[in-house]
Amino acid sequence: MPPKNACRRCGNVVKANGNGHRFNDIRHGLDCVGHRKNDARDRLNSVKFRLKCKFPLFLGIVFRVSGGPKERAVMAYTVQQNDYLCTQKNDRRTMSSLKEPECGLIGLARHDDLRGSLCVAEAMREVPFAVDRVFWITDVPAGGERGGHAHRTCHEAVFAVCGGFKIDVDAGNGRTTYRLERPEEGIVIPAGVWCRLYDFQPATVCVVLASGAYDAAGYVNDYETFKSGKGWK
Repeated sequence: MPPKNACRRCGNVVKANGNGHRFNDIRHGLDCVGHRKNDARDRLNSVKFRLKCKFPLFLGIVFRVSGGPKERAVMAYTVQQNDYLCTQKNDRRTMSSLKEPECGLIGLARHDDLRGSLCVAEAMREVPFAVDRVFWITDVPAGGERGGHAHRTCHEAVFAVCGGFKIDVDAGNGRTTYRLERPEEGIVIPAGVWCRLYDFQPATVCVVLASGAYDAAGYVNDYETFKSGKGWK
C-alpha cells in the first residue's frame, strides 16, 4: 500500500514543502504539481482541437483581461479571411471588422429550382461586416425617397429583394448612382458615406443589414455638413 503522502500518479513520496514533485494541495487527490501542470496543458490542447474541428476557419484565440468589472475582457481572434475585434462592456457586446468595408456592389449566391429562388447573405462573407440589425422598407409612395443621410459609425448593406430603385452614394469625392433591381445584388454603404434612395418601383421591398443598433445621434442628415466634415468626422 502506497504511503499516505505519495502522489497517486508517480508514487513518489514527497513533503508538502519539498523540492521537485511538490503537492499543490493534499486535500485535492494527492496529485503532485508536475502532474497538475500536465493535466492543465492536456485540457487546453483538447479545447484547441475541438475548436479547430468545429470551426475550420478558426486560427487562434488571445484573451487579455483589462480594466475593472465594467470592462472585463477583450477577445481578439483571427480567421482565414477577416479580422475581428470583440469587446465586452457591461455585458453588452459589439463586434466590428478591423478592416473597414469598401463602398460598392456585392453579389449573393442565388439558387433557382421549381420551388422558386433562394438567395443567401452571410455576415463577414458576402456582407463584409458583422450584422447587428435588419430592417426593411415597403410601400414607398410614387416620387418618395429614403435615406438622405450618412452614418457616423454604422455600416449597411442594401438589397432590393423585390422591385427596384436607384441609389446615390457619395464618399465625399462625388456621387455615384446605382440601380438595384435583382435580389441577388446589393450595395455596401460603409460609415461616412452619404446615400439617397429614390425612383422606387411599385411593390418594392428594400432590405437593409446594419452593423449596429439604431442610434439617432449616429446620423448626419445635412448634406452640406457631410461635405464639410465639420462636427462629425
